[in-house]
Amino acid sequence: MPIKDNIRYEINPREIEEGRKWVTVTLENNSLDRIMAVSIELYSTDSMAINVIGSGEFVPLLEHNEETIIPFQLVASKTTELYITVEGTKDGTPFYWVSPFMTIQVGAPVAEVASLFVLTEPYPILTKELEAEATIIANTRVVDLRARFWVDTPRGEYLQVSEDRIFSMEKDEVETVSATYLTDEEGLHRFYVYLYDGTELLDRETDTVVVIEEE
Repeated sequence: MPIKDNIRYEINPREIEEGRKWVTVTLENNSLDRIMAVSIELYSTDSMAINVIGSGEFVPLLEHNEETIIPFQLVASKTTELYITVEGTKDGTPFYWVSPFMTIQVGAPVAEVASLFVLTEPYPILTKELEAEATIIANTRVVDLRARFWVDTPRGEYLQVSEDRIFSMEKDEVETVSATYLTDEEGLHRFYVYLYDGTELLDRETDTVVVIEEE
């Protein structure tokens, strides 16, 4: 499972059909502190595409390394992104956590992102340009796709890097698109690529790289 700020998280399954469906949210507390009076919610970035039914779940206590699995019911019509929130108290102080967006694929996409890789040495230095490369696969003939690259920086900025237009693809055709970014920050950079058919989100992938200062 991926991890953010000592919380492991996952939504399963990530691919569903249209209609009323169930998914499960898995959370694991990897911090050294227990989290008390935990309210867990699942939200949609587009409630017209996927509507989350219900009002979440209350967990009295989440101990160190304890995992909880919570079912949520959805009404799904097209692909969009969901995210999880956790609210409670840790060491007597209020605690609030939000997961990254996670794409839930509804039905078969006309095209998808097969992979996203940051093409660099394991620990690039500040003066080196970072290149993110995405591989797109068409599942049918499709026209006018757009691949948008974003980066989440160590200081918490979420920046659009570039947008590539793919005019047409035949069934089973593979296309590679890329974006470059020169950073002035040390630390973890998370790159994203979002694939759109018009305004409809088809797929999303992410990759990370840690940038260091030149010795």
